Amino acid sequence: MDNNIEEKSFEDLVKDCADSQMDLAIANSTMEHALIGSRYLIKNAKEKIRIVSGCFLKSFWENLYSEIISYLQKGNGTVEIIIIDEADYKKEGASEKMAALLNSFKARVQVYMFEKLNLIEKSPNFLTIDQKGYRYE
Repeated sequence: MDNNIEEKSFEDLVKDCADSQMDLAIANSTMEHALIGSRYLIKNAKEKIRIVSGCFLKSFWENLYSEIISYLQKGNGTVEIIIIDEADYKKEGASEKMAALLNSFKARVQVYMFEKLNLIEKSPNFLTIDQKGYRYE
């Protein structure tokens, strides 16, 4: 990887880190950055994807539909989704298209739903892959 990080685009930096399996923390302060980081994590997952989300927000996860389906089609990997706010999920969560995808792989996809946890002010959102990568917000 080129050591001149400041001149690289965010996507180039994430791609280089993913390709070389580099251990580097990268700030992802915008929705677009979060999507780019999540996209490369999912593309590099081999065994397990874990997602924790307030409501599995449709406007975010719909943009990763093709990566999730590709991951599920390419091998035996599994997906675990923990949704912290069931009421918000029913209002703003996954579309019928995403729900159908997850259901079609139900032997390898587990979804856990909870009522809103009042212990926290803002629901955390994070994604982990295998034992090697994560994205946290």
